[in-house]
Amino acid sequence: MPSKLPRSLIGWSVAAWAGTVVALVLQLWVWVVLATRKVSHGSGDYLGHQDAALVLGVVPAFVSLVLAVLVLRRRGRSRSAVVLLVADVACLALVGALVVPAAITVFRFAPTDDAVFAERARLGYFAHGDLGAEFTPDGAQVALQSRVDALARGLGTEVVVPHDDASATNTDRDRPGTSPAGIACTEYAESFVLSSSVDRARAAAYVSSVWAKQSAAGKGTVTDGQRSLVFAPRSGGSVEYRPEDRTFVTRTACLIGEPARPMGG
Repeated sequence: MPSKLPRSLIGWSVAAWAGTVVALVLQLWVWVVLATRKVSHGSGDYLGHQDAALVLGVVPAFVSLVLAVLVLRRRGRSRSAVVLLVADVACLALVGALVVPAAITVFRFAPTDDAVFAERARLGYFAHGDLGAEFTPDGAQVALQSRVDALARGLGTEVVVPHDDASATNTDRDRPGTSPAGIACTEYAESFVLSSSVDRARAAAYVSSVWAKQSAAGKGTVTDGQRSLVFAPRSGGSVEYRPEDRTFVTRTACLIGEPARPMGG
């Protein structure tokens, strides 16, 4: 490379290419993190790397481009300076096509991600480390179903999960809601039916007795309605028993799911 080119231009040109490569690697890393993480811990998982990708991809190439233009204006036509200028433009084009749009998407996503994480943390989702099973739809349903199974065993029978969703009432279905801070959440419901051989009156009396003892022990609260009995355990959610058709309906607390990935999926 001709010695007449300023060392600063040569240095910034090398930095531009190195910065572009590093920026593309960092951007790929950000997408991989967002695509593979199972539990959101807010934008701290990736935002620093996104900032670095944008800065390293834009600043060195832009500075090198400005210096190349100045050299051409002061010293006239220089093939070496033109080559460096074209290289800088290529670097900025790559960053502009692959990093800048991705960064805008990530920056728009980060506040939502942080809001979900903050609300989950406030509600105790991470009280014992990572996201507890009781705060996932499957985990919460398993915990509630175990209470139904225990009641069925006490009655000497088993429960059956209805498979005909069309027969479920609206109150038996999953339903969307919002957390105290306005974050979208979902209550998940499932129905279980006792064997028809179980006497209705006996089953109702047994369920009421068990739940009354648990309520007295401070393990939850019981609400006695006209057509059903509802037990709300301290661990969250509720179990409703409908004596008329020997049906239990479990409903989780309104659970906050993972924020939608910015790249979809």
